[in-house]
Amino acid sequence: MKPKAIGFLLILIILLIPSIYSLLQPGFFQTDDGEWMVIRFSAFYQALSDGQFPVRFLGRLNFGYGYPVANFLYPGFMYMATPLQILGFGFVNSVKLILILSMLGGGVFAFAWLSKLFDRTSAFIGALFFTYTPYHIFDLYKRGSVGEVLSIGILPFIFWQIERKSVFWIAIGVFLLILAHNTLAALFLILILGYMFLNVYVSQLKNELISKYLAAVLIGLGMASFFWIPAFYELRYTFFSNTQISQWASYFADIELIGLSTFAIFASIFILIIFKKIEIKKHRLTVLFLVTGLSSAFLATSVSSQVWNFLPTSFIQFPFRILSLLVPSIAFLAAC
Repeated sequence: MKPKAIGFLLILIILLIPSIYSLLQPGFFQTDDGEWMVIRFSAFYQALSDGQFPVRFLGRLNFGYGYPVANFLYPGFMYMATPLQILGFGFVNSVKLILILSMLGGGVFAFAWLSKLFDRTSAFIGALFFTYTPYHIFDLYKRGSVGEVLSIGILPFIFWQIERKSVFWIAIGVFLLILAHNTLAALFLILILGYMFLNVYVSQLKNELISKYLAAVLIGLGMASFFWIPAFYELRYTFFSNTQISQWASYFADIELIGLSTFAIFASIFILIIFKKIEIKKHRLTVLFLVTGLSSAFLATSVSSQVWNFLPTSFIQFPFRILSLLVPSIAFLAAC
């Protein structure tokens, strides 16, 4: 890595520290899900210590009757936190370290990805927007959704490896993404496949690139099959599809959660397109992320309430969750 790139990276990491500052304090801050994730991880670790692998049933939970949560819902962060617990960090700090690494790693991976497409200054700006997009911070400090924060951190790593055309690392990224969070994996894989399609479309070596991308995705799916195949197959034995976890109409995002800077970036991109500073035919990824960003902002707000009558609400649960797609979209558009 060139000295200039190292300098950008060091400055970036310093500027990312405020995003994880509260995680550096003793104890665990109060969130919607964070404390529960610590409890879940402690039960997961106990099951693993008892010889269960892969872990599917957390016997200590549900008033001692057990709970097959690891069979159905994102066990990735718990597998990743296990070595940290073994090293003596403790349950709370192990989960906090996963969040810290997800935030810092996501910013660094965003910089690495965008550096493949833009100059380093633009990539630097994009990485900052990736980290500090309001929903990303909301997901961390209000919701405490360890799985979602981890998923968002993995996504730019996959984009980076797509640009590097690395079958091995794309496969690892897809594998980790599926384990990190079910819902976001489904949403992000649609975006990833669209990204791959556009790369193939402009490539001179279409067949070779199709083979690489197809192999990477299939290998990633295969590696994660120990989780998603039983989860899909055994879902029929649960009441999940008939259970309404939340009133989705109560969880639309407001303007603050989308961010005024987001609308400023959208407006800037439209102006650049109007004045032909951005040519749509030559900037297909810009169109992809503009459409993705606008769609996610629309679907996350109450103006889309009629559309949600036709969407799988039991799977997505919260309309504001769609804003996860806004995080990489704004990062890319800010770098344009």
